[in-house]
Amino acid sequence: MLKWVDFKPEKPTLKHWIVGWFNYYIKFRLKLRLWSDSYSLIMKLKVDEMTAEDEEDKVGKRIWRMVLKNNTDAYHASKLTDETAGKFFDAFFPWKRKQLENYYKNGSECYQWKIYDQIVCCTWTSHGRIDPEVQKEMGIELPIGKKDYWGLDIIVHPDYRGKAFEFLLFNVTHRHLKKQGVDNLWAAVYLGDRGSVKMHHRVGFRPMHLLHQRFRFGFKQSNLYSFEKDGAAETHKAAEKLGVDLEFLFNNQQSQEITKEK
Repeated sequence: MLKWVDFKPEKPTLKHWIVGWFNYYIKFRLKLRLWSDSYSLIMKLKVDEMTAEDEEDKVGKRIWRMVLKNNTDAYHASKLTDETAGKFFDAFFPWKRKQLENYYKNGSECYQWKIYDQIVCCTWTSHGRIDPEVQKEMGIELPIGKKDYWGLDIIVHPDYRGKAFEFLLFNVTHRHLKKQGVDNLWAAVYLGDRGSVKMHHRVGFRPMHLLHQRFRFGFKQSNLYSFEKDGAAETHKAAEKLGVDLEFLFNNQQSQEITKEK
């Protein structure tokens, strides 16, 4: 749900820290709180129906061959521990260390994904519930199943963005999730980020709710629209307001039938 402004592979300098802090807390957070409307799609993926491969994903297949050399084990994850978490926060997100530490203290898990020894991205997930920090940020109650995962965020290294690595990540995690007996994945995706919405849709995520957050001088009002009722119509209106083409969400018959299931 939350989007960080930057992701640095090296330990940030003082300039990086200041720029990151200013961009996040002044340009993003302050502007958001003063006067804005934010729209997010609450999307659900049934693991058994997950699209682990995409025949049209030529870019991903090329990366699979050239970078990984068909060695799927080269793309691997390591879970942050008590010993590694502090160093990780300092190296990548010093201006957001408190929030990330709260995720960690709340029992949410962070994995850093690597190709050999190079960090490609990191992922945050909470199991059987939504992390309290995110629940508070959303301003609504949205319970999930005990065998469900809530995806807090996927942050891709700048050098690998736009090169299908986020989609490849789902290819790898598919086997991992099946072994753990996970039934569903949930995620909140910013409606204005068409690329992220499309990527989630490609691997099998389907819209369940539209979350509209209205900020006016520090006061927040959260409205949740279910796709069983008026969520699709509200999403169309919000997409037009943001100037984003999301017709692929509604042209797919599987997306349209989401209103028939809970």
